[in-house]
Amino acid sequence: RVEHLIPEYVAALRREIRYVAEAAGERLPVHTIFFGGGTPSLLKPAEYEGILADLQAGFKFLPEMEISLEANPGTVTLESLTDLHRLGFNRISFGVQSFHPQDLTVLGRIHSVPDALNALHWSHKAGFENLSLDLIFGLPGQSLKRWQANLDLAVHLGPEHLSIYSLILEEGTLLNAWMQRGLLEPINDDLAADMYEWTEDRLEQAGFQQYEISNWARHRSFQCRHNLQYWRMEPYLGFGAGAHGYTMGQRIANAGWIGDYVKRMRQLDWLEFPFSPANVSRTHLRRED
Repeated sequence: RVEHLIPEYVAALRREIRYVAEAAGERLPVHTIFFGGGTPSLLKPAEYEGILADLQAGFKFLPEMEISLEANPGTVTLESLTDLHRLGFNRISFGVQSFHPQDLTVLGRIHSVPDALNALHWSHKAGFENLSLDLIFGLPGQSLKRWQANLDLAVHLGPEHLSIYSLILEEGTLLNAWMQRGLLEPINDDLAADMYEWTEDRLEQAGFQQYEISNWARHRSFQCRHNLQYWRMEPYLGFGAGAHGYTMGQRIANAGWIGDYVKRMRQLDWLEFPFSPANVSRTHLRRED
């Protein structure tokens, strides 16, 4: 666990924001901000207040900004959500993954089903009107009936957006190790395909519009504007450990380990926009790439 590194990390993140904003030479207009990757909801509202202050000082916030936060349901409270809404956050994406305890155990999630239900209730109470849920299908041992119950409950809870993904086993994860040792049922690709096709039909009946392979919104206004920026190959800046950006034809990646990132952001080397000392790779992309 790396919670003790958060204050130092936030300070480095704020330095990078100020660094790139100054290098730009003007307050570039932005219409979306997305805090994602890992569990950004571990940060305190006061830490977000400082980050947003630096962003607003360095960039021009356009009207009706979309400011999103990815959150683990087990890391929020009514008080923290109320504070976040007050600061300007207007969209939350909860990594629920499943409403079935057995699925959460297989995925190694730290939250419970009641945590997820509480998070949704508290979000509405705090004033959020744009909530998204992440769900995963095709899990080991997950039947079609169980997936259908999962999605039915998600629809019933009334989120404005759903991101629904097929399980992908990543190298180095505990789940992959369990699978390799034969401790979990093999994934049934045909069953996963049936789940996906049923999902398309179920969400269409429920009034959701599919606008990407894994994303559905109740209305066009609830489509994730930040993700659309990626998918349309439009420019975006990435700040923080492991962040990626795409600006002026350059695909830029930052150091992934927090310690390395913090160390790099102590450097005072001056680089031209859009680069920062945190960058570990730069790739010029043509449109064909």
